[in-house]
Amino acid sequence: MPLRANTERTRYYPLSWAAVLIAKPDILSEKDLEDLRHNIAHLSPQSLRDVYARSHEECHLVYNRLPSPKKVQTLIQIWKHI
Repeated sequence: MPLRANTERTRYYPLSWAAVLIAKPDILSEKDLEDLRHNIAHLSPQSLRDVYARSHEECHLVYNRLPSPKKVQTLIQIWKHI
C-alpha cells in the first residue's frame, strides 16, 4: 500500500479561541460609527493626537493578545480623520 500525504489537517484551538469564536463579535454598529465620526470631528488637534496615541497603544500586538475589532475600528476612524 503506497504512502499518502495527510491532506486533512486537524486544527486544535486553545480554549480561549473557542470562546472567541462562539462569542458575539465585538464590533461597532453603523450608528456607533456615525457617533464616533461626529465626536472625532469636534476634537481639537491636540485632543485628536492624544486619542490617536491612546488608541494606537491599545491596538499593539503583544504576544498572543489581539486587539478587539472595536478598538481597531476606532483607530481606523481616527486615522482617517487625521
